[in-house]
Amino acid sequence: MNQQQIHYVPQMQSIAERVNKPVRIVQCIQMHNEEEFAEAVLSSLYDEVDRILVIEGAVENRPNATEDGHSTDRTVEILADFKANRDPDNKLIIISIPKFWKDLEEMKQTFLDMSVPGDWMLINDADEFYRPEDIRRLRRAIELNPHAQEFVPNFLHFYGDFNHVAVPGPEWQPQHQRVFKFVRGMKYNSHPVVADPVGHCTYFSPHYQVRRVMLNDFFIYHYGYARAGMDEVMEQKQAYYKGELAKHDGADEKFDQKVKDWCANAEPVLEYDGEHPSAIAVQAFEHNPVRGKVVGNWREDRFYSQVLAGEAYGNIWLCMTQQATPHMPTFHNGMEVQPC
Repeated sequence: MNQQQIHYVPQMQSIAERVNKPVRIVQCIQMHNEEEFAEAVLSSLYDEVDRILVIEGAVENRPNATEDGHSTDRTVEILADFKANRDPDNKLIIISIPKFWKDLEEMKQTFLDMSVPGDWMLINDADEFYRPEDIRRLRRAIELNPHAQEFVPNFLHFYGDFNHVAVPGPEWQPQHQRVFKFVRGMKYNSHPVVADPVGHCTYFSPHYQVRRVMLNDFFIYHYGYARAGMDEVMEQKQAYYKGELAKHDGADEKFDQKVKDWCANAEPVLEYDGEHPSAIAVQAFEHNPVRGKVVGNWREDRFYSQVLAGEAYGNIWLCMTQQATPHMPTFHNGMEVQPC
């Protein structure tokens, strides 16, 4: 490959970095009006990560923000209290600016700008949770795979309540870029994937396939559509994301359909009888009535059944096109790492 066209860190360099430098996991969280989840997500992985970067604030045109672009609920207060009283190891860094962020790319780029080469970026929104034991397995997997550039978790999108998840598909991606190794010069040119220093997408470019590792039974628990007052939230999401997703051909129409399906109670959902991360006290959250049309159990779903069985289920499902069948190659290098 032409090195002027492809940026590729040699495997031996990656191995040398791992030998001479312990694994450092940096959790990156965006927050805006997240009082429902803020305390739980801050404490959820505190003992498992090495650093926590939190950006508090809103991007331009985001509703329910102060004049200088900040949360209107108790999010800022919760962050300040956690930093003052629950951060004994000084891991938490709160990033706040006295204005609106230009867009999601500028906001997420800040996470990269505050990192150093070799950091492992653990990206999650405030309503997305990992199990602590999975992060311990992740750390061990990084140690065992010094050549790796990315690990791919699988989403559980809870819908309406904590006992149902959306059926995986183009509108409900079960995979997003969330865990990757930082290389100086990386850029967020478009949400939600990062480009390498010469502009290649680190998620879709084929030469990154061999550096991507599937860690079995590795989930992100997404509760954004199971929070209280979702009817109002959906209206706000529709107003905001239509502008953001319009950057991707057809994506704004798909999200608009999500809102219509929510209001019509028409979204196909799966019964969920699995566990939840320890940081989430399910009974403590107020939920909407059951939404959507139940079409089965998650353990019997085509995608989740393969994940649970440790089978080769592919490692890309993120698609912003109108194609009927998601792009899902069969390449799979999944590994099982038991908790330490």
